[in-house]
Amino acid sequence: MDSSEWIGTVAGAAALGDRHDAIIDEGRSIVPSRPRNKTRNPIAVYLSLDRAAASLYVTRPSPLSAIMEILMFRALVVAVAVFAAQAVTSAHAQSDYPFKLHNRSQGWTITGFQTFMNGSWSTNWLSAPVPAGQAVNMDWKSNAGSCTVRFRVQWAGYDPTEHRADFCNLKNLYMLNEGIRTD
Repeated sequence: MDSSEWIGTVAGAAALGDRHDAIIDEGRSIVPSRPRNKTRNPIAVYLSLDRAAASLYVTRPSPLSAIMEILMFRALVVAVAVFAAQAVTSAHAQSDYPFKLHNRSQGWTITGFQTFMNGSWSTNWLSAPVPAGQAVNMDWKSNAGSCTVRFRVQWAGYDPTEHRADFCNLKNLYMLNEGIRTD
């Protein structure tokens, strides 16, 4: 029990009709746990029966225990948030082949970036178009396969262009009006 207050002694269990639970009303009278008449502000009690007598203890919610529950819940939320932040940070820090895709064309917008692996084109890597003069961070998130990979770039209003690049050794991929440049 969290917080108990000793109320008194009941001579034998007969006072409650051999029941092991009861409530106390405001006037501190002992009544069965299912009283016929509603009592105001009932308080749950527990009986501890032994051979000599039954000791009656009242269990009341402690204000301290309620505060501790709130603090423990907040501590749990903070711990989960810290764990999630560390997981995201460590996943980002351990990326295998990050690179930046730069659109250095003269007014053309890149709408798609796909790689050709295992006989087919991947889904579009881009979540949004990349206008001319802009760049977007990208990452393979894998170190499996060949370093030199065939890829294609899709342009708004134009046919896609296909290229090859060594993604193990590049940090920047520049898409130009004609062709590519890497460093």
